Amino acid sequence: MPLAIGIGKDFLPQDDQSQFEVTVKLPSGSSLQGSEEVMKQVEAELAQLPGVRALLTRIGADIRRQVDRASVIVELVPIEERKQSQQELMLMARERLARFRDLTIGVQLPALIQGATRYDLQFYIQGPELDRLEKYASVLMQRLSEVPGVRDLDSSYEPGKPEVQVRINRDKAADLGVSVASIAGALRTLVGGDEQVTTYREGEDRYDVQLRVSEEFRNSPDALERLYVPSAKLGNVPLANVAELVETTGPTQIMRWNRQRQIMIQANLVEGQSLSNVLAVLNRTVDELNLPPEYRTGLIGQTKEFGRAGRAYLMAFVLAIAFMYMVLAAQFESFIDPVTILLSLPLSVPFALLSLMVAGENFSVIYSSVGIFVLFGIVKKNAILQIDHIKAIRRSEPVGRLEAILRGCEDRLRPILMTTLSLVAGMLPLALGGGAGSGSRRTVAIVVIGGQTLCLLLTLLITPVAYSIFDDIAHAPLWARMREMAGAGAGSLRRAWSGVTGLLR
Repeated sequence: MPLAIGIGKDFLPQDDQSQFEVTVKLPSGSSLQGSEEVMKQVEAELAQLPGVRALLTRIGADIRRQVDRASVIVELVPIEERKQSQQELMLMARERLARFRDLTIGVQLPALIQGATRYDLQFYIQGPELDRLEKYASVLMQRLSEVPGVRDLDSSYEPGKPEVQVRINRDKAADLGVSVASIAGALRTLVGGDEQVTTYREGEDRYDVQLRVSEEFRNSPDALERLYVPSAKLGNVPLANVAELVETTGPTQIMRWNRQRQIMIQANLVEGQSLSNVLAVLNRTVDELNLPPEYRTGLIGQTKEFGRAGRAYLMAFVLAIAFMYMVLAAQFESFIDPVTILLSLPLSVPFALLSLMVAGENFSVIYSSVGIFVLFGIVKKNAILQIDHIKAIRRSEPVGRLEAILRGCEDRLRPILMTTLSLVAGMLPLALGGGAGSGSRRTVAIVVIGGQTLCLLLTLLITPVAYSIFDDIAHAPLWARMREMAGAGAGSLRRAWSGVTGLLR
């Protein structure tokens, strides 16, 4: 249990894909020309990394196509042609780009969906008031920044976007017969335009007519004040008579989910930091904040799938033990012998986790769990070889239990050792090899090699000892009396059932 709690747990291992993505978030309100100049400097820094083969820069790389968002896809030469691994080059990229103080930069694997992000950690906080959400998010981000191995920390809340707020004098507007809807409609047409104010026919063709005020009449608050809005009493009224224009700043976007405002916190994990350790820090910080009931937190994206996969793995673990017990009970026609065989399985798990810790790997819920199930199959097979041969000797020869155990273990020692050595030899190339997908293969191989090798001696000792103990229990007087009572009860039930069926006939 201490090993299971202490080892770091991740969703997927980190593979060398010979490419990574650098996402860049420029200050709010940056122009296209300014973003292009900054990205040229970012490209120049990334081009100096060893092993870079090509760069692809996109401006407006997010879902909303904002010109102050950009990304660079860095393609590397094959792993055989470079000395540094992809993870080392990603760390070097972070160090080189650290001089851009005004930029928010993330370095991660390329996103599977264009415009999306692929952060290792994605955490949200949700509630009705944006100001309180910003306060809570700031506390969480401050705590995460103190955790070693947490990089590229970012928040979806971005204040500081220049904007003009229209503050309507509702009493004055009511006196002049101007509705709030008419003011909003006029401003919308002025700034954003109307995509279809009417239609124009020419023969059989029909064209939509769009309306938008020229740029020189909508690029300043003074120009907006000259706008006229319709009045039910006076015809048209200047906007300045019913509203005040105030220059201020605000968030670039307000995220919502289920009609609640939401702020998302994202980060990447480097230098062996595990997702489970970071989530534990987040959960403790949320408990310390003592959030009101209308505020809640949660996980999304890959981080959410990590929790779901962990619960599914525990369910699969329990079901695997149950199905193995049922199959073994049917094979040996005994309820005790399967327990003797399955006792070796819990002994293999600590050694598998210890092997991962020694190798500096985290437990991958997807791949390391596969290695655990493979390990169960091998360890269980070794125990079956011992128990089956011991029982065969006792049935075929008039020997005592101790002699049968000694002979059975001696006869089955060679095949068990041969099976273990062949398995370890087959897994060594996976554990030591490189290339594409080596990270995924390595986590499976280390679990099987370490778990089988280290628990071999214990299973060779524990299985015969457990068989001897359970055999004593099976032949104990108390157990014999319980079997007699169970047999008598079964006989009474059979006689009662025969009587009932006889009456029915």
